[in-house]
Amino acid sequence: MSRFLALVGLALRELWISFRLLLVVAVLLAAGLPAALLPHAVTPNLAGAPPDALGWFALALAVALALVAGIAAATLAGERRNGAPGWMAVRAVPRASIVLAWFTAFAVLLLLGLVPTALLAWLALGAAVLPAGPMPLVAVTASAACSGLAAIALGLLSGTLLPPWPALALAATPAAAILL
Repeated sequence: MSRFLALVGLALRELWISFRLLLVVAVLLAAGLPAALLPHAVTPNLAGAPPDALGWFALALAVALALVAGIAAATLAGERRNGAPGWMAVRAVPRASIVLAWFTAFAVLLLLGLVPTALLAWLALGAAVLPAGPMPLVAVTASAACSGLAAIALGLLSGTLLPPWPALALAATPAAAILL
C-alpha cells in the first residue's frame, strides 16, 4: 500500500511540475463560469430552445471532462514515450500499478476540481433557478464525476497504446460525444 501511495505521489508531483495539475483544475473551474455569467432565465424545454443555466453548467462540464480525458491520455503517452516509468519497471513495480496510480492521481484532481466548480455553480445559480434545492446540481455533479472517471480511464487506456497526439484525439472525441 505504501508503494502505491508513493506512486500516486509521484504522479501528482509530475502533474504539478509540468503544470498539468493547474491546467486540469483551471479547466474544471472554468466549467462553472457559464452558470455564473449567463442569464438565469429558465426557458421552456421546447425543441430548439437554449438550455437554462443548469443545462449550460452540464454542457460546460462535459467539455471540461473531455479535455481532462485528453490531458490524461497525452500525459501518460508522453511519460511512456520519454521512458519515465522504465526505472519503476526495473524495480519490480508492476505496470498495472503505475497506470492505477495515474488513474488515482487524475481521480483526485477531478474531485478536487469538481467540488469548487459545483460550489461556484451553486452560489451563482442560487435558489431562484434551483427551487427544488441542491439535488439537481448534486445529480449533475455526481454524474459528471462518474462520467469523468470513465473518460479518464479511456484516456489512460489510449495513452498506454498510442503516441501523445493520437491518444489525446482518441480520448477526447468519444468522451465528448458520450458526455454531451
